[in-house]
Amino acid sequence: MENMRAFQFRGVQLDLARQMETLDFIFGFIDFIEKSGYNTLVLYLEGRIKTKSFPYPVEGEYYTPEEMKDVVSYASRKNIDVIPVVSVLSHAELFLKHNEMKHLSEIRGDAKSTLEETINHVFCPSLPETFDFIKNYLLEIAAIFTSKYLHAGCDEVWDFGCCSLCRDRVHNGESTGDIFAKYITGVYDFAKNELKKEMIVWDDLFESYPLALEKIPCDIILCCWNYDRCVDLPKAHFKSRLEEDLLAKYEKMGFRYIFAPSTYYVANIESFTDYALKRKPLGGLLTVWEKSLNFMHEVMPLVHYSGGLWSGKDISFNDAMKEIFGCEDKLFLHALRSNYEIKGTHPIRLSPLSYLAGPLTEFEAVIKSSSETLHDIFNLYLDKSRNDGARNMIEDILVSLEWKKIMFKLRAVVEELYSFGEKCPDMAKRKKITSEAAEMIDEFIKKKLDQWKRFRKGISSAKTEKRFFEFKNKILELSESSLKAAGVLRVKFFLPDMYNAQKCAFHIEFEDGSTEKVAEGIFKNYELNDAYFIYKFPYYTNKRPMAIKIESWLYGGMGIAYFEVVSPEACYVPVCVRDVKGNVQSPQHILNNDLRFCYLGETDMSALFQIPELTKRKHGVTLVLGERQEE
Repeated sequence: MENMRAFQFRGVQLDLARQMETLDFIFGFIDFIEKSGYNTLVLYLEGRIKTKSFPYPVEGEYYTPEEMKDVVSYASRKNIDVIPVVSVLSHAELFLKHNEMKHLSEIRGDAKSTLEETINHVFCPSLPETFDFIKNYLLEIAAIFTSKYLHAGCDEVWDFGCCSLCRDRVHNGESTGDIFAKYITGVYDFAKNELKKEMIVWDDLFESYPLALEKIPCDIILCCWNYDRCVDLPKAHFKSRLEEDLLAKYEKMGFRYIFAPSTYYVANIESFTDYALKRKPLGGLLTVWEKSLNFMHEVMPLVHYSGGLWSGKDISFNDAMKEIFGCEDKLFLHALRSNYEIKGTHPIRLSPLSYLAGPLTEFEAVIKSSSETLHDIFNLYLDKSRNDGARNMIEDILVSLEWKKIMFKLRAVVEELYSFGEKCPDMAKRKKITSEAAEMIDEFIKKKLDQWKRFRKGISSAKTEKRFFEFKNKILELSESSLKAAGVLRVKFFLPDMYNAQKCAFHIEFEDGSTEKVAEGIFKNYELNDAYFIYKFPYYTNKRPMAIKIESWLYGGMGIAYFEVVSPEACYVPVCVRDVKGNVQSPQHILNNDLRFCYLGETDMSALFQIPELTKRKHGVTLVLGERQEE
């Protein structure tokens, strides 16, 4: 790092909203980050604390004010400031899942979720009762946390401007950006004047509401998050990935700001820090997310490395790893670096048909090979760990790599189950390969539960166990359900924007006039590194397919490069465009199996945030099928 300097604000986030951790773990984590050079712990809570104004969480799903006061007190003795993140607008599902709170949701009465979800996750900003609750709850939170800062969230507000009150405000001349700015300003005024707190908010929604940035007080601190592998200039999340020198913009407008990388890639931390060093941030916040199916130990080395960087040390990645593991073996150090280069988001997918994705892409093949090699390397060093902490980190890395190995094996299993012709397995073979896959998943579950007992003693693992066991049973069921498939629809997608939230539906029309909806969902490449990707969708009508109808709606757009319908009898391909509706660009490109693509949907994501009704507009194309002729 060139021109490295110590930042005033050096924070790391612990996501307790998606997964609670034990108090012992939190105390140990405070010890760890204090030694790593941090001075701030950000607790992402949403609504995880039960209080008098919010008494609805059931046993095992909340922290008490007294427990959080113990955390604050312990951290204070280590010179660590503790900042709560409370969801005052979006990501409010921990609040709004309770019947007693649903009247405060944006989705109530005749209002429909723009994402068509059943989960209530946004407070209505137009209800006076919303602000009354937020004020009462924040008063209780402020009495727990002594920090001068309060993080109010406000990111990813998908369901906005949906209810009758908000729609009336828009009809009477306000924009959704105006509503957003006024609500944030109201919370800010309360935080500043009543709580004596400085307010922090995530910055992503200002991409879609740029004028709102001009209307809010400039002493609100903006938290600029970006999780790209390489951050030269930050790319917008919901605005067609527009590149913009955001930190320079915030400085010019008079805002203070914090830059926030993640633990997805080591290069994200390094490149975002390098970019921030050219500006004048308060400091950095390392965000760690969503550990309900994983554990914190895997990312602890990155936490340590980031803390050293931001403390102004002249420290390399290898130097930081040597401090933690006490190992100077170059093979081990290279393996650690490689692991955090390929780590990415890699969610644990628990839907069997998400593995029906065709042959591996070039990048997936690299991930597969690297994961297998790294697993073998880390196994060599597990018993050489200098202490229990280092061993836990290596063990957690190994379990994560093991899941990657399972993921690629499942790709092969599901692909074989939905093959036709000579490759089609008989029932005995189907039961054999699904049973072997289930045994593999069982072994993985045992390791996860063993970790859980050691790392989260006293916290229920029931929900996690249920998810894994349901997944295992669905894999077993594939031995029979896959046999009923009449064929598969193979679709080549094109999606360069991983933050897109566009839904697609595929319908097959058959020779007798009947139709079957083959698939509906938001389809993305799980590796988030290839714009082109393939999914296969089974269908179950034993008739000749005549046409495919594709529909697309919600946030953004979707590219379709090609598709084909494969059955035991024949392969059917698109031969002509029959019908087009809505915003559809270049539908003729689907007729050729090349890199050109048809785009369905809006090209301006910000317009969808400003006019939520546009998310309901369906864009579609219908293509006639013909039997592929052998050359």
